[in-house]
Amino acid sequence: MKDKKKIMADENFGSNGLDIAIVGYSCRFPKAKDAEEYWKNLINGVDCVSEISNDKWDVDEFYSKDVNDSEKTYCRSMGILEDIDKFDPRFFNISPKEATEMDPSQRILMQEAWKCIENSGIPLENIQKSRTGVYIGAVSIDGYHSNKIDSQTGTGSYYFLLANRISYFLNLSSESQTLDTGCSSSFYALNCACRAIKEKSIDCALVGGVNLHFSPYKYILWSKSRMLSPTGKCHSFDKNADGYISGEGCAVIMLKALSKAIEDNDIIYAVIKGCATNHGGKGVSMTAPNVPAQKAVIEAAYSQTNFTPETVNYIEAHGTGTSLGDPIEFEALKQTFEKYYSKKKYCKIGSVKTNIGHLEGCSSLASLIKVIMMMKYKMIPKTLNLIEVNPIIDIKNSPFEFASEPSEWCKINDEIPRRAGISSFGFGGANAHVILEEYNNDFVEIDEESDDEYLFLLSAKSSKSLNKMIEAWKNFVKKEDFDKVSINEIHNCLLAGREHFSYRLGFCVNKKDDIREKINNIVFNHSDLKEKNTLF
Repeated sequence: MKDKKKIMADENFGSNGLDIAIVGYSCRFPKAKDAEEYWKNLINGVDCVSEISNDKWDVDEFYSKDVNDSEKTYCRSMGILEDIDKFDPRFFNISPKEATEMDPSQRILMQEAWKCIENSGIPLENIQKSRTGVYIGAVSIDGYHSNKIDSQTGTGSYYFLLANRISYFLNLSSESQTLDTGCSSSFYALNCACRAIKEKSIDCALVGGVNLHFSPYKYILWSKSRMLSPTGKCHSFDKNADGYISGEGCAVIMLKALSKAIEDNDIIYAVIKGCATNHGGKGVSMTAPNVPAQKAVIEAAYSQTNFTPETVNYIEAHGTGTSLGDPIEFEALKQTFEKYYSKKKYCKIGSVKTNIGHLEGCSSLASLIKVIMMMKYKMIPKTLNLIEVNPIIDIKNSPFEFASEPSEWCKINDEIPRRAGISSFGFGGANAHVILEEYNNDFVEIDEESDDEYLFLLSAKSSKSLNKMIEAWKNFVKKEDFDKVSINEIHNCLLAGREHFSYRLGFCVNKKDDIREKINNIVFNHSDLKEKNTLF
């Protein structure tokens, strides 16, 4: 074991000063329309995987219990994203005709990109004035294809337009690219964004991932490769691991250099301390993972930090639930950590794929947002379907233990913030690892007895949307998160951090209790809007 004084500055792990702040995030996952619902499902141990509905395809026609049936799939389970057809084209200045020709992946990414910007509280005008890049991860196989062929068919279905559509809509003129490296796609997109920010070729980045299913093609293909679970469950690190379950989802995060985010007084949700990618080279087969490559990418991520693995006490694993992949992933982690740890069972391991399935092109960001929510609530959710650890995995002689039950996420000590490693491996050999650290946003509450007046202002592009916003605020004022923000922050966010539209509702308040009282007393009537610019 190394001398304790040397642990924090090992010769293999010298800081290159990455420090990228996550200043906004948004997501839609199976049985969760946003990050808060996602967290509730995770901490309550909800299995969000369900049977594929006939809305996707005729399940019975393409299903067979015979795993050797080359024309059908033996799996009929999926983490399904609801309401992928719901879209307001006029909000995005798109004609209804063009919207019907668009890949739903484009539409959902645009919606989540907008929500991510609102979550950041940064005015769109400021984002447009800065050099903002867009980087999207997606797996292009089995893409959306329109039944029509006209001038909008191509722009509606080309995968490179997943990123370009966002840049066009938001009027962003820096880099805009879609990346496909298989299951690690959205972390490859993240790495490109981090590199560009570090090199100062951009100031800000939107990084996204999306995964939707439009036909049984992928399920049949992956059944032939024995990648899917015939039992319909993802048994990560379990002795009964028999493959993964696919899932749908979309997520977008916003990045800035930490120093710039602090200077701009942004909300910082977490800090990326290390981000690395590599390829496994030639191995047993092109789809087989290998320990040296995974170990190397983890070490490369730590080389960008000023600390060692001993200061990280949670790993969000790739954890697909395969009998080959899980033990290899565990061994790579063990070999990386074994030189630095001084005690056993101090670092928990989990995998969100047991909750929502494997989101492929979006899976990396699903893992990352899980860890952001864990840092927010200081809890570690349970990993589902883990009954008996795979006997090949030597968990006893390691620093790890699996998150078999929900637990508090404690710091290693008062001086070390919560840190997590997140792995993502593409089955073509493209590996990625990210190290995330919590950030303490100093909170100073404004005197609630102040005589100062604050303007509370909501706006939308239609009366229906405004009504939905009012209802959302009626729910928000009942939650703990409302108590954690100051009235000044609410005022600044709504006035400076939001776009202002034609339909508006506003009133003056002196304290947060005024917001609760006034918002709850509003009885919204569409006929009240005699003019679009009415201010209540």
